[in-house]
Amino acid sequence: MGLTLIEVIVSLSLITIVLTVFISVFINANGQITRAEADFTAIQLAEKALIEGTCGQETVDINEQEYVIKVIQKMVEEKAILKVTVSTGKEGDEPLEELYGISQLEGEGSRCE
Repeated sequence: MGLTLIEVIVSLSLITIVLTVFISVFINANGQITRAEADFTAIQLAEKALIEGTCGQETVDINEQEYVIKVIQKMVEEKAILKVTVSTGKEGDEPLEELYGISQLEGEGSRCE
């Protein structure tokens, strides 16, 4: 009443298939979590840059990831429109986040000198 070689091979094959599926799901989920963390960090950096309103480009290292923050200002009538983009330090990457903000300037002119 023992197992035949064919039964053992079939059961090992099924176990291998099931484990492969589970491992690929976990690897995919880990990649999505990493991407979500980067997006969340980019949103926080963009909001901070928008509040501070300092124009220019800055590079920040957070959790071994390099983020490039660019703040550009355009004047429309008496309002300053700030555009903040946050991307990774890699060339050719799309921005992770892009925010716009309007601030009323009272006789001060541009925030970006």
